[in-house]
Amino acid sequence: MIVNSEGAREVDQTWGKQASSGQEIGVALFEHPSSFHHPSKWHVRDYGLLAINPFGSNAFDKQAPVSKVALAPGKSIRLRYRIVIHPEMGAAEIGRLYRGFAEEK
Repeated sequence: MIVNSEGAREVDQTWGKQASSGQEIGVALFEHPSSFHHPSKWHVRDYGLLAINPFGSNAFDKQAPVSKVALAPGKSIRLRYRIVIHPEMGAAEIGRLYRGFAEEK
């Protein structure tokens, strides 16, 4: 839980609130090519949910194999994503940012 300097929980300051800046922004979500199960399927709903799901291919396509992932003790998988929040950025600039992210090791 995140608590600010006045002792209030951060979620209490944002839950159910409207943005008041009047500024329009864009959001770009990137998945790194080295990420587990890249390219993953996106889980998007018309009420604002936007998430990536590298595990549920069969939920999106019944012809896809059921994904079963079991990690041995001490083993790991790597999930790499980036969120870019921007004011008025064009597709070319977003593409440049993604290519830079994709080239990172």
